[in-house]
Amino acid sequence: MDSYIIITIIFGIITMCILCLLFFINRLSLLKSEIEKSFIPIKEYIEERTTLLDKISSFISKNLEHEEELIKNIESAKNTLKNIKNAEEGIPHLKKTEEVFSKFNNLNKIYKKLINNKEYILLKEEYEENENRINYAADTYDKGVKKYNNYKENKLTLSKILHFPEYSYYKKEL
Repeated sequence: MDSYIIITIIFGIITMCILCLLFFINRLSLLKSEIEKSFIPIKEYIEERTTLLDKISSFISKNLEHEEELIKNIESAKNTLKNIKNAEEGIPHLKKTEEVFSKFNNLNKIYKKLINNKEYILLKEEYEENENRINYAADTYDKGVKKYNNYKENKLTLSKILHFPEYSYYKKEL
Protein backbone atom coordinates (compact mmCIF):
# COMPACT_ATOMS: atom_id res chain seq x y z
CA MET A 1 0.00 0.00 0.00
CA ASP A 2 0.97 3.52 -0.59
CA SER A 3 2.11 5.45 2.51
CA TYR A 4 -0.33 8.24 1.61
CA ILE A 5 -3.29 5.85 1.92
CA ILE A 6 -2.05 4.52 5.28
CA ILE A 7 -1.62 8.06 6.65
CA THR A 8 -5.11 8.99 5.38
CA ILE A 9 -6.65 5.91 7.04
CA ILE A 10 -4.86 6.63 10.34
CA PHE A 11 -5.91 10.29 10.17
CA GLY A 12 -9.52 9.20 9.45
CA ILE A 13 -9.54 6.83 12.43
CA ILE A 14 -8.11 9.50 14.76
CA THR A 15 -10.66 12.03 13.46
CA MET A 16 -13.53 9.58 14.08
CA CYS A 17 -12.29 8.90 17.64
CA ILE A 18 -12.09 12.62 18.35
CA LEU A 19 -15.58 13.21 16.93
CA CYS A 20 -16.99 10.35 19.04
CA LEU A 21 -15.35 11.78 22.15
CA LEU A 22 -16.72 15.25 21.39
CA PHE A 23 -20.19 13.79 20.84
CA PHE A 24 -20.02 12.00 24.19
CA ILE A 25 -18.84 15.11 26.04
CA ASN A 26 -21.50 17.23 24.36
CA ARG A 27 -24.28 14.73 25.16
CA LEU A 28 -23.30 14.46 28.84
CA SER A 29 -22.99 18.24 29.09
CA LEU A 30 -26.46 18.71 27.61
CA LEU A 31 -27.96 16.14 29.99
CA LYS A 32 -26.16 17.78 32.92
CA SER A 33 -27.53 21.21 31.98
CA GLU A 34 -31.03 19.70 31.69
CA ILE A 35 -30.71 18.48 35.28
CA GLU A 36 -29.57 21.90 36.48
CA LYS A 37 -32.42 23.60 34.58
CA SER A 38 -34.96 21.20 36.06
CA PHE A 39 -33.71 22.13 39.54
CA ILE A 40 -34.54 25.83 39.00
CA PRO A 41 -38.27 25.40 39.82
CA ILE A 42 -37.35 23.30 42.86
CA LYS A 43 -35.07 26.14 43.98
CA GLU A 44 -37.97 28.60 43.61
CA TYR A 45 -40.22 26.32 45.65
CA ILE A 46 -37.49 26.07 48.26
CA GLU A 47 -37.63 29.86 48.57
CA GLU A 48 -41.41 29.63 48.97
CA ARG A 49 -40.86 27.00 51.64
CA THR A 50 -38.46 29.32 53.47
CA THR A 51 -41.18 31.98 53.57
CA LEU A 52 -43.65 29.36 54.73
CA LEU A 53 -41.26 28.36 57.51
CA ASP A 54 -41.28 31.99 58.69
CA LYS A 55 -45.07 31.95 58.82
CA ILE A 56 -45.14 28.64 60.69
CA SER A 57 -42.52 29.81 63.17
CA SER A 58 -44.52 32.97 63.78
CA PHE A 59 -47.74 30.97 64.22
CA ILE A 60 -46.14 28.61 66.72
CA SER A 61 -44.54 31.49 68.62
CA LYS A 62 -47.93 33.19 68.96
CA ASN A 63 -50.05 30.15 69.74
CA LEU A 64 -47.78 27.45 71.10
CA GLU A 65 -44.82 29.24 72.60
CA HIS A 66 -43.89 26.19 74.70
CA GLU A 67 -43.00 24.24 71.51
CA GLU A 68 -39.45 25.61 71.64
CA GLU A 69 -37.82 22.54 70.11
CA LEU A 70 -40.04 22.73 67.04
CA ILE A 71 -39.28 26.44 66.67
CA LYS A 72 -35.53 25.68 66.82
CA ASN A 73 -35.94 22.95 64.19
CA ILE A 74 -37.85 25.35 61.95
CA GLU A 75 -35.18 28.02 62.28
CA SER A 76 -32.46 25.48 61.54
CA ALA A 77 -34.33 24.21 58.46
CA LYS A 78 -34.90 27.77 57.27
CA ASN A 79 -31.22 28.68 57.57
CA THR A 80 -30.22 25.52 55.74
CA LEU A 81 -32.61 26.22 52.87
CA LYS A 82 -31.27 29.75 52.44
CA ASN A 83 -27.79 28.39 51.70
CA ILE A 84 -28.75 25.92 48.96
CA LYS A 85 -27.01 26.64 45.66
CA ASN A 86 -27.48 23.53 43.52
CA ALA A 87 -29.34 20.26 43.24
CA GLU A 88 -26.82 18.04 44.94
CA GLU A 89 -26.81 20.01 48.17
CA GLY A 90 -30.46 21.03 47.95
CA ILE A 91 -32.18 17.70 47.80
CA PRO A 92 -31.02 16.20 51.13
CA HIS A 93 -31.80 19.46 52.96
CA LEU A 94 -35.21 19.70 51.38
CA LYS A 95 -36.01 16.21 52.63
CA LYS A 96 -35.02 17.28 56.17
CA THR A 97 -37.55 20.12 56.06
CA GLU A 98 -40.25 17.58 55.28
CA GLU A 99 -39.64 16.12 58.75
CA VAL A 100 -40.24 19.56 60.30
CA PHE A 101 -43.49 19.95 58.36
CA SER A 102 -44.55 16.49 59.41
CA LYS A 103 -44.16 17.51 63.06
CA PHE A 104 -46.08 20.73 62.39
CA ASN A 105 -48.77 18.78 60.58
CA ASN A 106 -49.23 16.48 63.58
CA LEU A 107 -49.67 19.29 66.10
CA ASN A 108 -53.45 19.11 65.74
CA LYS A 109 -53.31 15.60 67.21
CA ILE A 110 -51.65 17.02 70.32
CA TYR A 111 -53.60 20.29 70.49
CA LYS A 112 -57.26 19.70 69.64
CA LYS A 113 -57.94 23.45 69.49
CA LEU A 114 -55.88 23.65 66.27
CA ILE A 115 -58.41 21.60 64.32
CA ASN A 116 -60.61 24.70 63.94
CA ASN A 117 -57.84 27.29 63.80
CA LYS A 118 -58.10 28.98 60.37
CA GLU A 119 -54.49 30.14 60.33
CA TYR A 120 -53.28 26.62 61.07
CA ILE A 121 -55.51 25.18 58.34
CA LEU A 122 -54.29 27.76 55.81
CA LEU A 123 -50.66 27.04 56.66
CA LYS A 124 -51.25 23.31 56.20
CA GLU A 125 -52.93 23.93 52.84
CA GLU A 126 -50.11 26.22 51.75
CA TYR A 127 -47.60 23.56 52.73
CA GLU A 128 -49.48 20.85 50.82
CA GLU A 129 -49.60 23.09 47.74
CA ASN A 130 -45.86 23.74 48.03
CA GLU A 131 -45.22 20.02 48.49
CA ASN A 132 -47.26 19.17 45.37
CA ARG A 133 -45.30 21.70 43.30
CA ILE A 134 -42.00 20.34 44.58
CA ASN A 135 -43.09 16.76 43.82
CA TYR A 136 -44.09 17.69 40.28
CA ALA A 137 -40.78 19.48 39.70
CA ALA A 138 -38.92 16.59 41.35
CA ASP A 139 -40.47 14.15 38.86
CA THR A 140 -39.00 16.18 36.01
CA TYR A 141 -35.68 16.38 37.83
CA ASP A 142 -35.62 12.61 38.47
CA LYS A 143 -36.33 11.84 34.81
CA GLY A 144 -33.38 14.01 33.81
CA VAL A 145 -31.15 12.31 36.39
CA LYS A 146 -32.20 8.90 35.09
CA LYS A 147 -31.32 9.83 31.50
CA TYR A 148 -28.00 11.29 32.58
CA ASN A 149 -27.02 8.40 34.86
CA ASN A 150 -28.01 5.78 32.27
CA TYR A 151 -26.00 7.49 29.54
CA LYS A 152 -23.06 8.00 31.87
CA GLU A 153 -23.19 4.39 33.03
CA ASN A 154 -22.94 3.15 29.43
CA LYS A 155 -19.78 5.21 28.96
CA LEU A 156 -18.39 4.65 32.45
CA THR A 157 -14.66 4.78 31.69
CA LEU A 158 -14.87 8.00 29.70
CA SER A 159 -17.12 9.71 32.24
CA LYS A 160 -14.70 8.86 35.05
CA ILE A 161 -11.76 10.17 33.06
CA LEU A 162 -13.64 13.39 32.29
CA HIS A 163 -14.88 13.75 35.92
CA PHE A 164 -18.59 14.06 35.23
CA PRO A 165 -20.45 14.14 38.56
CA GLU A 166 -22.94 11.57 39.77
CA TYR A 167 -26.44 12.93 40.44
CA SER A 168 -28.76 11.45 43.01
CA TYR A 169 -32.51 11.15 42.64
CA TYR A 170 -34.83 13.45 44.55
CA LYS A 171 -37.36 10.78 45.36
CA LYS A 172 -35.93 7.39 44.47
CA GLU A 173 -34.70 5.60 41.41
CA LEU A 174 -37.33 5.34 38.72
